[in-house]
Amino acid sequence: MLQICVALLDFFATAWRNVMKIGYARVSTGERDTAAQAQHLKRPKQEEILQLVRKGKKKNAADAARLFGVHRATVTRLLQRKLAA
Repeated sequence: MLQICVALLDFFATAWRNVMKIGYARVSTGERDTAAQAQHLKRPKQEEILQLVRKGKKKNAADAARLFGVHRATVTRLLQRKLAA
């Protein structure tokens, strides 16, 4: 029984080392996971959010974020970038 546990432990340790080795190789070459860095809002939606918030009658940044299903910070950063430019 102990030999089975040791064999399983060795197997999982080797598998984990291989996964980490692949991850380190990706980082060193600059390859990144594109799914994690997908842009939340495309250009037309960004413009629509800017129009909604700039009018300011019914929608503030938090309302626009809820409407488009993004975090409030995403809308705030979008506003900061557009106002700075």
